[in-house]
Amino acid sequence: MKRLGLLVIILTIALIVLVRFPQVQATFEEDHQTFLKTYDNYRQAYDRYVITRNQYLTYGTLNSKTDALNAVKTFIELRTDILIQYLGLLRQKNTDILYRQLINEQNDFLLDHKSRLAAVASLEDAVDLSNEIEDRHLELQGIAKKVIGMVLANKVEVFKLQWILEYDKAQSMIQTLKTQGNDTT
Repeated sequence: MKRLGLLVIILTIALIVLVRFPQVQATFEEDHQTFLKTYDNYRQAYDRYVITRNQYLTYGTLNSKTDALNAVKTFIELRTDILIQYLGLLRQKNTDILYRQLINEQNDFLLDHKSRLAAVASLEDAVDLSNEIEDRHLELQGIAKKVIGMVLANKVEVFKLQWILEYDKAQSMIQTLKTQGNDTT
């Protein structure tokens, strides 16, 4: 009886979430598509950065240095945008308050990082700014893996509850058939 009461509570919560799920899913899909478009732009900016960097290292002219600086600034800006959007996607799937706080802290760091990009006046400044994100990459990756693991664990729990519900239905049907005198083997 206690198990059935717990099951009813969990199913009620799941039903409430499922009723709201299409709206959340639509927003997530839109944000995911925006992320993919930004990622494409980031890859193009990275390719441009590599080309202009190589031109600067080869020729060493003021013009090639300026092109390399502009390319690296664009690259860093788009890389930061990608990370911010990725955190936004994680935030939408996250249900844990602690992880939400960690995601928000990373997001604040990235927004501050992006705002300081305008002050970059040399390739050395760009390297220093870029290294700040690289130094935090492992922390960000750890948070992302924990949130993704939690999302997957929640899905497993939902499937488990669905299986229990179906199993209870089957047991109920078997009991009904037995009371009617039907063979259930």
